[in-house]
Amino acid sequence: MKKFFILPLLLLLMIPFLPGCEEVIESEDFPYEARLVIRGLIEEGVPVQNIYIGRTLPVSVPFNQQFADVKTASAGIRYKDSVYVMRHTQNGLYSAPGLPVVQGEKYTILVQYENLFAFAETTVPKFGDILKVVLETSRDTSAAPVTYGYIAINPVPGVVYGATWVNLGLNDQIFLEADQFNNVVRPVSDNGILPTIGVVTMPIPRNLLSSPSSLGARIYAYDDPFYDYFKSQGAGKLSDAIFGQASSVVKWNVKGDGIGIFVSRIRTVRRVQTN
Repeated sequence: MKKFFILPLLLLLMIPFLPGCEEVIESEDFPYEARLVIRGLIEEGVPVQNIYIGRTLPVSVPFNQQFADVKTASAGIRYKDSVYVMRHTQNGLYSAPGLPVVQGEKYTILVQYENLFAFAETTVPKFGDILKVVLETSRDTSAAPVTYGYIAINPVPGVVYGATWVNLGLNDQIFLEADQFNNVVRPVSDNGILPTIGVVTMPIPRNLLSSPSSLGARIYAYDDPFYDYFKSQGAGKLSDAIFGQASSVVKWNVKGDGIGIFVSRIRTVRRVQTN
């Protein structure tokens, strides 16, 4: 069986572009099964940008950003009856100028490079009804009490939910936010009815608990494929860096001659209810 490896995708954004002479590496010099690598997140109210398109490297070859980044792909995102052309900006990152991101709408990314073609679909989620955001404290006698945010939601089919605690200022400005999810919840229907779900944040630092009115939760809603990705990649991912680990067991939603993830999300901030 031919082997290839997937470079941790977040690393691709952390390695600076090195000026100077460029080492040319021809793909035919390496006998391996090539795949496109796609990493994309679209969000309502945010310009569609920083969608990464790259390619896998042979297992025996040291990482080379110039070879991994795909800068000349023919790529676009289909929305309704139009395809918005994606334009390369830098280091394999593409944008889709003018593409509106609308809750409840479906988007399909289409990528062609040389003889490789990959695609993926995402439907921008809706929140459902956020019923309450409160603080709860566990009182396990074997450990010190732990306080966390608890969010009750009447969910929407096909949407999964996560949340982080936040420390807020005036006008809900975020001063501090937890760097990962405690869990991601996929609603399960009961006789065709989705019950109310509870989403829990990571424990809140004790030094913030003296001012509960400044605490809140940032609530995230993703389309369903994110759930399998989150569970299979084996860690509570950073809320803005969901593509940071790569593994042979990670569940991707990119199809065709590609691997990777293309998902959508929405998010909102709510203060805790203190009375």
